[in-house]
Amino acid sequence: MKYIYKNKGFTLIELLIVCAIAGVVISAVGSFFISNYKIFFRSEKQIRTQEQAQKSVNEIVDKVRETKGVRTVEKDSNKYLIKFKTDADDLIIRHDKTNKTLYYGRGKQANAQLASNIESFQIDSIPDSPSKYEDWIGIKINITALIDDYDVLIKDEVYFRNKSR
Repeated sequence: MKYIYKNKGFTLIELLIVCAIAGVVISAVGSFFISNYKIFFRSEKQIRTQEQAQKSVNEIVDKVRETKGVRTVEKDSNKYLIKFKTDADDLIIRHDKTNKTLYYGRGKQANAQLASNIESFQIDSIPDSPSKYEDWIGIKINITALIDDYDVLIKDEVYFRNKSR
């Protein structure tokens, strides 16, 4: 009687080679996904920072455009406050430097939050360096927003529509 043996299956060496190749492929694909994941969240923070700054500039432009000009500008180490002349209550824009928040309001207080994460806020006159606020025909706005390590500088100009000449 003859015995016929059929060897079916894989040897241990073949299984180890397949595991090593699979490990290399999985680690390469995994590192690709991890790097794309980090880039996605870094881009998302940059977009959020830029959106915050642009939103605040757009709101300021919309509000300031209808004013008659600048009444006062007050600066100190903790705040930057600008009052704009209007027919009714003055428009106030205030940057609180300690909590990096931009506020606006009418009358005597600016308590409505306009934007957060605002690192710096500055307004310059148009034309440059007039002697009195009455000579300002518009303003240049510079806002820097900072979220985590991403900062964005947004600049804009607005001219007063209702300026009496």
